[in-house]
Amino acid sequence: TTSTAYYYKVSAINGLGTSAASSSANGQTFGVPNPITTLALTTISTSQIDLAWTQPSLNGFVFVDYTIERSFDGVVWQNHATTTNTTYQDTLNTNENTEYHYRVYTQNSFGTSVAGNAEMSFTAPTPPAAVSATVQSDVQVDLSWNNPVGTSHTGFLVEQSTDAGTTWTTITTTTNQNILYSAVGLTPLTDYQFRVSTVNQLLPQATGTSVPSPIATATTFGHPDVPTGLTATALTGSQIQLD
Repeated sequence: TTSTAYYYKVSAINGLGTSAASSSANGQTFGVPNPITTLALTTISTSQIDLAWTQPSLNGFVFVDYTIERSFDGVVWQNHATTTNTTYQDTLNTNENTEYHYRVYTQNSFGTSVAGNAEMSFTAPTPPAAVSATVQSDVQVDLSWNNPVGTSHTGFLVEQSTDAGTTWTTITTTTNQNILYSAVGLTPLTDYQFRVSTVNQLLPQATGTSVPSPIATATTFGHPDVPTGLTATALTGSQIQLD
């Protein structure tokens, strides 16, 4: 049978009997290529995932090309690209913050291999388009923002600044897709700046955290200043005028 591994053992026979079997030897008949087992993915940006693999055994026939299949869920697959290289930069109809699965077939002049190892990655996320800040008290500002494009993010990085955005401090990195957060423990009568980044913790930090959103500003409430310059003027009867 083509493209099949066979294993052999040999025993010697003479007039007294049959020897024990030798150690085994194996070989594979020519046929379709072996499946790829080395596919690896690297997220580059919001619109690019790089693929790389090594050429498998061609089993005695001339190499033709590779066929790349892509899937959103690892169940339903579609032909996506054909190449003769062992690398591929996927920017074809890729969306930001989206899960993608890949597998590669090898074709030689005899036929096409079975699918190689399937791998999954995500394109990098983009930030929320806008952040709103609503002052609730002297120590609390409520933040809200719109959902970014895509659904693969695992949370959001929320930062604050008190020097007009020169330096930033992380308030929290959430672990859900909620788009509301209350910044508490703030200082009364203080100008704050806030920004939010989208995070996919399943990616390396360099590509798993988006650039920050536009900045939202808010000034916390505070007790009023002590009045100054108070004067009291006696009027007729029992009245006093305060100024």
